[in-house]
Amino acid sequence: MIDLRFILTNRSPRGRFGPHYLDRERLIALSSLIAHNDHQLSTINYQLSIIERD
Repeated sequence: MIDLRFILTNRSPRGRFGPHYLDRERLIALSSLIAHNDHQLSTINYQLSIIERD
């Protein structure tokens, strides 16, 4: 698991800058995308549960 502190500072654990670490803006965009998808999944699951009850 990647430590979020390294992602937020855009540094590798050794203190070097690395392209494989996300910058702060990308992390915020990624987390909002995940939250949006999670919300969509919750909505779909809710709709499916209504269909299953009927």
